[in-house]
Amino acid sequence: MSYPCDPGLQPERTLLAWRRTCLGLVVNSFLLMRGGALHGEPAGIGAGLLVIVLAGWLYARVRTRLRCAPGDCASSPDRLALMAAAGAALLVCLAGAWHGAALLHAAVR
Repeated sequence: MSYPCDPGLQPERTLLAWRRTCLGLVVNSFLLMRGGALHGEPAGIGAGLLVIVLAGWLYARVRTRLRCAPGDCASSPDRLALMAAAGAALLVCLAGAWHGAALLHAAVR
């Protein structure tokens, strides 16, 4: 006899973890946009805006996925959402490294 799946608090914890991840991405992208605006670098502003859009899309996708299937404990991870999160984090890291290198180059002059 099979029993219905009881997900417990796991979906709520997962949603909270994704919420923290997206909040961290948004905060870092605002810092990236601020640095780009202060130093006149439009690439930093564009990268920050792109990360904000990706973080919003990612949060909406994960939230919808967790809310729509509360009884499906064996659901596969959403690869597209994971790739978007990894891409946004990589974009923030690369833009931050590029911005930091530009600041170091300006300080050496």
